[in-house]
Amino acid sequence: MFQNLTSEIVVDNGCIFPDENPFEIVERKGIGHPDTLADSLAELISIEYSKYTLHKFGAILHHHVDKLYVRGGKWDVYDGGADFRKPIKVMVNGRFSYKFGSHTIPIEEIVESTVINRLKKLFLFLKITQIQ
Repeated sequence: MFQNLTSEIVVDNGCIFPDENPFEIVERKGIGHPDTLADSLAELISIEYSKYTLHKFGAILHHHVDKLYVRGGKWDVYDGGADFRKPIKVMVNGRFSYKFGSHTIPIEEIVESTVINRLKKLFLFLKITQIQ
């Protein structure tokens, strides 16, 4: 019954090499977009923590800042200006070594100063009045 049966297996992953496409679609988000801002804040927090521990202890201690959320706030925009309604909210999650020997590492101070400095640099007219 199956004596003359031949089979051919074809594997196609649907991958097309970029140089074979007639065009490329790329999503670009500006420097102030919450996704871009979250990525840059996470990286800067890691850098500042690393600099602190390297300076104090001679080594970069274990840490990772992999979950950072930025809610863009709420503004009522009109011709010639905007009214502020809800604050920008930055939530940082990750793991840090909080102590090295008897020395406590000021994680909150490092995170807050990094976030404030970055926001002030990006948003020149933003007045930061409260950190929670």
